[in-house]
Amino acid sequence: MNDNTQNQQPVADNEQQPVVSEAHDEAADIEEVSVVRPPRHHRREPHEDKYFKIRNILNIIFMLGAVVGMAVFYFGTRTTGTIIIITAIAFKVIECFFRLIRQ
Repeated sequence: MNDNTQNQQPVADNEQQPVVSEAHDEAADIEEVSVVRPPRHHRREPHEDKYFKIRNILNIIFMLGAVVGMAVFYFGTRTTGTIIIITAIAFKVIECFFRLIRQ
């Protein structure tokens, strides 16, 4: 027998071989080309957010509180560290509130 016929596996009747269609690939390429992306605007308007400064201050308080709270939690008493972290989270919630009412 030929080596090529020995290595081939017989295909069962219920198995289907995948069919590759070149027409489908061409249609996909055409579809990708016709997609137009909207323009992106990177500059913000100067008067867009009147809570910008207070949000930044609240974020700084949150970050400092989180770092200090984690340090106290691991190197000091866990109860005090937990209270500091929860207080920092409260500042983050307030900042999120200002972000939501801006819209």
